[in-house]
Amino acid sequence: MSSCWDMWIPNIWKRSTATVNQEVETYKYWSSYTKGDIAVDGIFFDDAAVNQWASSSSSYMTAIANHAHSLNLTVTFNPGTIADEQFFDIADKIVMIEDAYSSYSSGTGVVIV
Repeated sequence: MSSCWDMWIPNIWKRSTATVNQEVETYKYWSSYTKGDIAVDGIFFDDAAVNQWASSSSSYMTAIANHAHSLNLTVTFNPGTIADEQFFDIADKIVMIEDAYSSYSSGTGVVIV
């Protein structure tokens, strides 16, 4: 039985697109590892600053998302806050809230606008 994972890439803003893309490719090709039946089907970009659509953030995030998509990977951005709507066009998933489960179950950690 194979295992499929979304691989976590933290602190993307501290690295160039070339460095991030190289890390994405490393994870993608884990499935070629001959001693195990593993596969990576997505990339979880942590600390993704996608709350403001600006020329620098949009071109950076678009470049890394396009590269991951070109490798048939699912793209998840995690800004941990509300993201501008344009980022939904380049990511498959966006995590906008980070809080404890107790906040969700009590209704105190989620704000619906």
